[in-house]
Amino acid sequence: MKKTSTDYLPCLWVSVAISIMLFTPGLVIYLNNPAHFNASGSIVGGAYVSMVLLCTLPLTLLLAIPYKKWPETVVACGFALCCDVLLQYNVWSSYFVAYHPGSYWTWDFLFLAFMHCIFLLTPFVLAWFIRAFLNRNAGKLLMVIALAQLVLVGNALFSKTEAEEYDFKEYTFSETEKFTFGEKENIIVLVVDCMGEGICKEVLEKYPELKEALRDFVCFDRMISPLPWTMYAVPAMMTGVNFPRKEYRIPADDDHAAYLKQVCASETSLFMALKKKGFRVEGYPYLITTISYSPNVLDNSIPLDYSQQKKTIGKIGELLCNKLCPFFLASLLPFSDSQPFLTFEERVAVHHRECFDQVFYRRLQNEFCIGETPAVFKYLHLQGAHEGVNLDENLEWVRDGLKYRQLRGSLRNIESLIQKLKELDLYDNATILLVGDHSECYEMQNIAFVKRKHEHRKELAFNSIPCQVSDIAGTVLKEYGIQTDLPSLYDSPPIWSEGIVRPEQTRYADFPAWRICDNSLNDDNAVYCNCRIRVDGDAIVFENFIDDRRITLNTQVMLVLRKCDNGARWFSQLDYSQRFACLRACQGSLPDGKYSLELYFQGLSEDGNRITYRVDTSQKVCFTNGRITMET
Repeated sequence: MKKTSTDYLPCLWVSVAISIMLFTPGLVIYLNNPAHFNASGSIVGGAYVSMVLLCTLPLTLLLAIPYKKWPETVVACGFALCCDVLLQYNVWSSYFVAYHPGSYWTWDFLFLAFMHCIFLLTPFVLAWFIRAFLNRNAGKLLMVIALAQLVLVGNALFSKTEAEEYDFKEYTFSETEKFTFGEKENIIVLVVDCMGEGICKEVLEKYPELKEALRDFVCFDRMISPLPWTMYAVPAMMTGVNFPRKEYRIPADDDHAAYLKQVCASETSLFMALKKKGFRVEGYPYLITTISYSPNVLDNSIPLDYSQQKKTIGKIGELLCNKLCPFFLASLLPFSDSQPFLTFEERVAVHHRECFDQVFYRRLQNEFCIGETPAVFKYLHLQGAHEGVNLDENLEWVRDGLKYRQLRGSLRNIESLIQKLKELDLYDNATILLVGDHSECYEMQNIAFVKRKHEHRKELAFNSIPCQVSDIAGTVLKEYGIQTDLPSLYDSPPIWSEGIVRPEQTRYADFPAWRICDNSLNDDNAVYCNCRIRVDGDAIVFENFIDDRRITLNTQVMLVLRKCDNGARWFSQLDYSQRFACLRACQGSLPDGKYSLELYFQGLSEDGNRITYRVDTSQKVCFTNGRITMET
């Protein structure tokens, strides 16, 4: 009997169900994080409806071909796929992400990939046994799925408290004059992300030529950032007004938009005060929640058009793909950054892997010039030691880079900027402030470098007076006689120091000497986590080794090296009394050979239970004639 169009309705219903299941999580991502994206709700809602319709039509036509011969099987597979999407997004994406070892050819990876496939195939097996039921009730099942997704959308939409909208949903900024400076006076505040005291002084120690470039600066090395997050630190340093909350908070507090608009337009704001003084005021941030973008605040502000709002759609697509893709296929995706914030990207990128700091450097070389405006204020931003970049000290991509080298590469922009200012005789009359927003571990300890106009020194000086990032605004405004009653970094007599890192800010925790490991470790209940391992000189360095604050008391760290040829083991153990950015282990007296690495954290959680973390690196190091190399 020939099928009519109505006979294909189950095929249409299952196509609609798949489309809704695929794209509704993206809409929920936007509704749960409205401060992360610059598109309006109507744009995102329209994109959602369009994607559902555009996916449904070709999917229906595609399924209709096998549906003619195997109708029940096609519908069963469709609803099984809906179930898989639901489980992958809500369960498997969270469960398996912690088990990504970094190598595709280890037994543990292959086992986990096999188990993940079994879990993904299970709904298809179950759907096969009830395929006739699914085919008969395809329309009803679609209604259930649609209502369930509607509940999720409604919960995300109506569970939010009423809050003021950010102005980045209406405005963005033009970058055409980013490297055009004033004829007579320039004030430059350059924020370097994740530049804390410890990592910055490590760079100064290992790259002394940077000290020479900053010889006219004063380093304020006892600065703190009370809320160590870019969206809180930058407005505070630009306006002198700290976010009213006293405790650490994650992004998107309901009153942050109101705070941003109010302080950026206040009398103490560098933007407003310097604009009244006759400066052209420009802001070039990195995160959209950093400053206000309205025309009364920034002279380079422009209305937001649809082409810029499309970046939000793309970012939501990135996040959705990262969640829906099985972990063992993640590296095949063109998306690698799961950071929820929409960040501004430097234009004129040569290729998709060229990052913010690289484009900044290239544009600085090609576009630096003097404009027609006598006085210019610029707020600029660099990525610094931010996670997920992997540059070296030469601003070149590396597979595994150390953070201090990445920061050194980022600071090449500062060296180049200073050199360009000198070449065009702008340096002497310029005020330059180089400031970190927080440490690479998102802690409060910070650092700042300040050069006042006409200031010259024989060498970089270190002033260890206690200060905060909010003192930056008062320093500039008092220096230019605009607001003399505000606190400044130069109010108190200087406390000159040698630039020694505070003991509590040492970036490295060093393992003691190696000992032969006689007993076996009891790690049956260990929680596995990932670790970034680098070789730096004569040491193995573990960066960002753990970011779980559940271990708080009596924590011990044990590093075990297992010789690959005979299984002999050596271990070293230390107390982990505070949160270090890096762990470091030197060779000591180990025999030459190839070793596998095992890193353990053992301690008490807040509820008093013993927790053991085993960092499964799936990497090996080689000791040869006093040299350490990482096996690739």
